[in-house]
Amino acid sequence: MTPQEAIRILMLSPFYFRMNLIERKQLIVEFCTIHVACPSVKTA
Repeated sequence: MTPQEAIRILMLSPFYFRMNLIERKQLIVEFCTIHVACPSVKTA
C-alpha cells in the first residue's frame, strides 16, 4: 500500500482531521506497515 492510498482511506475518518501533521504522518506509516505485514489483506 502506498502512502497516497493510505491517505485516501484515512481521510474518510473525521478523526484524521483532528490530528496534527506529526500524528497524521505516524498514522500513515503505521497503516501502511500493517497492510504490508498482513498477506491476507488485499488491496483493490
